[in-house]
Amino acid sequence: MKKYFVFLAVAMLFACSFVYAAAVEGVDEISVPFVREGFWVDGETDDWQRVQFYTGFYEAEVGATDQIAPVQSEFAVAWDEMALYVAVVCLDQYDMELSMSRQDGDWDWYNDDTVELYIIPGEGAEPVHYVVNPAETKFGTFVDVGGFQYNYEVRVGIDPDLWVAEFRIPLDGNPLPKPKEGDVWKFKVGRRYALRQYMSLWPKGGDFDADDNYGTIKFER
Repeated sequence: MKKYFVFLAVAMLFACSFVYAAAVEGVDEISVPFVREGFWVDGETDDWQRVQFYTGFYEAEVGATDQIAPVQSEFAVAWDEMALYVAVVCLDQYDMELSMSRQDGDWDWYNDDTVELYIIPGEGAEPVHYVVNPAETKFGTFVDVGGFQYNYEVRVGIDPDLWVAEFRIPLDGNPLPKPKEGDVWKFKVGRRYALRQYMSLWPKGGDFDADDNYGTIKFER
């Protein structure tokens, strides 16, 4: 897999009218661009170069929401008529340190490395929780909202010092509805780094399942 924002970003400057060069930190409200042709979901970020990435993860510890995480991640979000797309790049993690042996249904699934998305799709909606490990195992045992767990696509890419989780989540009402331009949803991203016992969240730290540490995504066209 090519590492993003290094050689490829420079090369694409000559092919694209605009390319984002660095992840933005220090924000908790982001705009989600509309993309006409979606993405080829393959665990790589080569086709994400025109979408803004974000960073600024905090330690996921109960009662501590303002401590910067020792290991950072970066993510981007986009949408089209059919799906929500999310790419999460877990930085500074050697491939030999990845834990990915658990299967869906294992009681200790949270001892694997994971990327986790929490989405509240509108006022009064229930939180939806998507979880994947580096082996592309999706964990749904504790996250049953209308039987949606397995209707989304996710692919993982592993480099020597990072791993990527790329999601395609249908906007079909099961459970995420199709948004309109200007709609605002609550959103947060979590990461577990099992071997070093680092857990992190964007945009604030605290408990993974807390309801007071969400950011927002606003849908643009």
